Amino acid sequence: MKSRRSAEKPSIPAAEALDEVCAVNAKSFKSVNAGLMTAYIRSVVSGAHSGSNQPIVLLHNLEGFSNAEIARTLRAALEAGCKKVRIELPSSPFPTSEFVGLLLSHGAQEVHIDVVRTKDSIANEPVFDAMGKTISGLALNLRARVCLKIHAPSNTGECEMLIRRVSLAGAPRIVLLFDEPASASVAAELQQLCAESARRLGVSIDLRLPGLTAIYHSDAWKQSEAETLLLDVPATQINGETIPLGAVFQLGFKCSQKCIFCSADNSLPNVSEAVMHDTLARTLKTKIPRVVFTGGEPTMDPCLADYISRCKKARVTEISLYTNGMAAADVKYAGRLAASGLDIALVSLHSHRPDISDRITRRPSGFKKTSAGIQNLLGFSVLTIINFVINEMNFRDTARFVSFVKNNYPGALLNFSYVAPIREFTAKPDVIPRFRDAAPVLMEALDACDELGVVSAGLEPHWGIPPCAIRADRRYFPFLLPLVGTHSGFIKAAACSRCTFDKSCFGIRANYAKMYGFEELTPL
Repeated sequence: MKSRRSAEKPSIPAAEALDEVCAVNAKSFKSVNAGLMTAYIRSVVSGAHSGSNQPIVLLHNLEGFSNAEIARTLRAALEAGCKKVRIELPSSPFPTSEFVGLLLSHGAQEVHIDVVRTKDSIANEPVFDAMGKTISGLALNLRARVCLKIHAPSNTGECEMLIRRVSLAGAPRIVLLFDEPASASVAAELQQLCAESARRLGVSIDLRLPGLTAIYHSDAWKQSEAETLLLDVPATQINGETIPLGAVFQLGFKCSQKCIFCSADNSLPNVSEAVMHDTLARTLKTKIPRVVFTGGEPTMDPCLADYISRCKKARVTEISLYTNGMAAADVKYAGRLAASGLDIALVSLHSHRPDISDRITRRPSGFKKTSAGIQNLLGFSVLTIINFVINEMNFRDTARFVSFVKNNYPGALLNFSYVAPIREFTAKPDVIPRFRDAAPVLMEALDACDELGVVSAGLEPHWGIPPCAIRADRRYFPFLLPLVGTHSGFIKAAACSRCTFDKSCFGIRANYAKMYGFEELTPL
């Protein structure tokens, strides 16, 4: 057995760490027993070493490994609880049935395959035959999100052959990574090649050249992605048992507002009515207790009331709608939703000042329509929760917003969400306030809810401001439950592993960390 020194954490480039990629150097474990390897990888997955929470685990340095050793290394990561795997494979044949079988049996959700290219690997038929079988097995049987990342050849002719072979194997997403800069003319040729290939082959191609990143999505890929995002079933864990919290349906990606902090991909299409009806029917057969309809803006789906009615007939305990409320300004439409069986409406309204609200949503007269929608929903006895997303433009007025809700929407509940810089284009100081600036005002607002009798649903710690920013007071965080599953885009400081709430908090958005660092995170 190797010494413990051989199992020390490999160095991880800062950019990769922020992308939640935790490297495990397989060579360090080649002569180490499986138990020690699993224990180390478990610590990586839990974040004790890397600061990430269940990241994509990168298994690398597998050159010279036998198929059995590669399978053993992969098994260790999966048995440690990792659901997202990125495996860097040498340019030699690699496991097919073993590889797919392991991923299937352990419920992997996302698989990235990195192929280390040598000068003759393009012509290596066994490599691509084995790779094709593996990708096909994953795509057909696992239905995981498979990404193939290749250190690409330098000329467009070889690239074109490579893209064609990989797409025929069934990989819906291809990443072409170039380690060396290309001339302007070659870069232009590669961009044209990727755009045409994505459209013709029905895949997504991510082109990465030094100084240039471009992504090309085909219509077929967009449709597949929309179907992948249609249904989510978040869960928690109580006494070792995984408990589903409900089913969340994303009804399209278009919206009647254009909020400054929104990171939704509005280019994705709606799924077909047949796919939606089939997915809803299968979900309702599981006797799921709660269903949420969200978007985009879900009221833009003409079948929304029908979906709600089907859930009610299936005896779903709680049916919720996440909306900007503008469609409910039509009193007949609001009444139709209520009559269909809608229990709860979470309506986004981000300021008591019409001018600020409309600037945030970038929809003239949006405040007026949303306000009317809230009043109509309350009038039809739909439990209405007003969702206030704290951002740089409105956080100073948070406490005053509580008084506004009390005076204008009697019976409405209030929920505060912290703006999430999910995409880099939203990660800007004029959109994202620092925790230390917004936290005192937020605590003042939550205290005002108690004083004025406005019922607050509390904060959602999994997606917004971390509990440590406001002392993890249970008045502010009533839902600190153990987390289940992985969520990309989050990162933790090394000190987070010492926090009482480590297992109930995803940490902070990676883009927030890029902007402001980790200095605000204090273990409790």
